[in-house]
Amino acid sequence: MRCCRCGLDLEPPTGPRTWRPLVDRAPVGLVQSVAICGVNPWEMRWVCTPSGWLRFGVAVPARMQEWAEVGMCPAGVSHPVIDTAVVWCPGA
Repeated sequence: MRCCRCGLDLEPPTGPRTWRPLVDRAPVGLVQSVAICGVNPWEMRWVCTPSGWLRFGVAVPARMQEWAEVGMCPAGVSHPVIDTAVVWCPGA
């Protein structure tokens, strides 16, 4: 396991509902929202909107972002993201 300065894993978990925003195409139409793997979506998540990806949660101020910015931790490192339906509803 490779870890970031923020303590989160840099490698995506195995599974079909994860993406690496700097490498993979945005899952527009496939998901409603994503969260950094290992982060509670209530703390920070991104919701797909017609204008881009809206980041919000109890740990961060709301703001619009491009897909390439999704998954950035406070240390400025891009992390893999997961469909929040998988996090909140395992088996979805």
